[in-house]
Amino acid sequence: MTKTATIQSHVSVNSVIWITSLHESEHGVTLRVLEDLEPLLQANQIFFMKFEPKSAADLLGFLDYVAKVVEDGLLPIIHFDTHGDEDMGIHIVASNEDCSWAEITERLRAINIATANNLCVISLACFSFHLVKEIHVTTRAPFYILAAPQNKVTAGDAEDSVVRFYRHVFEKSELIGAFRAVLKDKLLLMHSEELLFTSLVRYVRAFCMGKGVQKRVDEHLTEARNLGYLTNGSDIASFRKAVKANLLADQSLVDRFVEMFLLGRPVGYDIEAVKKAARALPDPYADGKRKRPTVADSIKGMTLPPLK
Repeated sequence: MTKTATIQSHVSVNSVIWITSLHESEHGVTLRVLEDLEPLLQANQIFFMKFEPKSAADLLGFLDYVAKVVEDGLLPIIHFDTHGDEDMGIHIVASNEDCSWAEITERLRAINIATANNLCVISLACFSFHLVKEIHVTTRAPFYILAAPQNKVTAGDAEDSVVRFYRHVFEKSELIGAFRAVLKDKLLLMHSEELLFTSLVRYVRAFCMGKGVQKRVDEHLTEARNLGYLTNGSDIASFRKAVKANLLADQSLVDRFVEMFLLGRPVGYDIEAVKKAARALPDPYADGKRKRPTVADSIKGMTLPPLK
């Protein structure tokens, strides 16, 4: 029984896939970065592939190709060296097209499924943290870890940080530590295991404790009466007790979403850790100023702050 959540951070990486789409005047930064990065990767026996899409369809087709080759054991970090727009997605310079965050997320999900939830995405494309808007914990995660900017970044951010980040990753064998040491002031980090934990905590607090669970019991009672299941002579108290017992969160809640969202990848927390964290939260709907959301709405993916 785990009373405190432990967020795992181990990933296996044997390759870096570098996707670039920049204006010709911006190629110098990428060339200088790769002059240092490629020898570093070779020294650590890390496979490197560079791809420059000619169109949006070309990018999506390439990501489809990656989803197939990872089935043979490729465990990549996918690095986006492109421009991005908050609403339009990744910009493809060669064709002056945009590839939407939703389209990219679906391709990354296929890759992540093939890697058994081991995909890491590093993006220097402006606004690319908006990929998390396409995440819902009732579907499979599109990546295990994402590091990306929520707003604009400069070419200088890439040149100053990228090689140091990858050197830390492969020489010290830790990705989260590399993020904290090099990128935390420039990018946000989304960890799918932490995202699920936060979602479960908020769900349990809103629906399985206090007024939240009482509201659900009342809804079941009303429905049972409407269906004729309960009459004036029914034992309402026993019915309420039985319904409430069924609505309280147990380990099956965690197991179900770990299997779905994290593709069964083991986590460092159980329902007791979720409940402990939920009890520490105030009920955000207790004052009645906001309508308590439906169960379906309560467990959507959320944008997380960077890890401390």
